[in-house]
This record gives sequence, structure tokens and C-alpha cells, in this order.
Amino acid sequence: MSYLRLWEECKSRTYPQILEYCKDYPVDEDWFQNLALHTQVVRKGSQLCYEHGRVLYATLARFVQDRDDIKIIETGTARGFSALVMAKVLKDFNKRGHIKTFDILPHDKRQKWNCIDDETGEKTREELLAPWKDLLPYIEFISGDTKKKLVPQEVDFAFIDGSHTYEDIKHETSCLKGVKVIVFDDYTPNQFPGIVRAVDECKGKKTYLHSNRGYVICES
Repeated sequence: MSYLRLWEECKSRTYPQILEYCKDYPVDEDWFQNLALHTQVVRKGSQLCYEHGRVLYATLARFVQDRDDIKIIETGTARGFSALVMAKVLKDFNKRGHIKTFDILPHDKRQKWNCIDDETGEKTREELLAPWKDLLPYIEFISGDTKKKLVPQEVDFAFIDGSHTYEDIKHETSCLKGVKVIVFDDYTPNQFPGIVRAVDECKGKKTYLHSNRGYVICES
């Protein structure tokens, strides 16, 4: 199936609970869908869903309203979709902020990314994200295992979507000193029990959202 056809299928699905949660802070739809085409639409065995982008945008947009100079950590950069969504919040609301995003995939190595841009050859992640260069200054891309690269530090907001093991998530969350909000992806008991266990152990108010996968927003 072509990437464009997969994209059209994704756009045709609606998730009422997600839309209700995001209604006060909706992301620009054309911008969002174009970014998703290039960084989220992949060929894989399970159904595609990138609603976590809406959840991230709305959650961070709500969070930054009475704040500035926001420190953000993300684990699981992949092609850069979520980091760019969070950077767009900072730009849209004219907020200072810095996003550190971690992934084992290198930022400066040319490779195929299992996305529509592969049709024009191998690219580095930076080249893949060149159309959104206005947002890249907000983001620091860090390559390597979070067990070695992520150390304890002061953080305001975090998105956890890297390794889906209990041990790795516990390490990552333990490094988030003073964090106010953590968004977790893939809270799906049948697929990722390690995530579920680690999230359930997190203290704070939890909001649970579902598309064809689960998201949890944990607020201290």
C-alpha cells in the first residue's frame, strides 16, 4: 500500500475522545497532516495512528499559558514528529523553551526512514526535517541509549515514547527532576505491560485517553 493511501486512511478516522480533549487548543490541521505524512505514515503490520500529536499539542499548549522558558524532555525521537509538534507550541504561543529529544537512531547519518521521503533517497533526520527548519532551533537531538545519555536534570514537561520496557521507563522518569507533566504513549496492556506497570506506579493526577492506543497524562 502506498504512503499516500495510508495517509488518506489515517485522515479518515476520527477519535471523539481525543477531539474533545483537544478542542480548546487544536493544532493547525493542514500543518499537522502534512507533518504526519512525512514523519508518521509508515508501512507496518498494525493500524497507523498519530493522535498522540494532537494530545501533545493540546497538553503542552495548556501548560505553557502561564509559563515561559520551558524545559522539555522527549524519549523516542524517531523521525521527529513529536518534537516538532512540541516546538510548534512554543512558536505558536511565543514562548521560550528548549526540547531535548533522545533516540538510538543517529541524527546525522543518511538512511531510509520507512516514509514517503525514501522515494527520493537516503536522508539524515536533519535533511528529512528541513521543511520545518523554523522549528529546529527549539530542539536538541541527542543520539544514544537513554540509560547512558539521559541523566537527572530539572524538567518542566516530558513525553515518554522510547523503549517500552519497564526498566527503561523507570530510569527515564527518575531523571525528570521537578517535572510537572509527563505524557506517556502506548499505554496498552495487551501489547506493552511494562509501560502500563511503570505508568501506574507514577504519582500524580492521571488522565487516560484512547484512540486505537492509549495515552496517559500524569500531572504532579
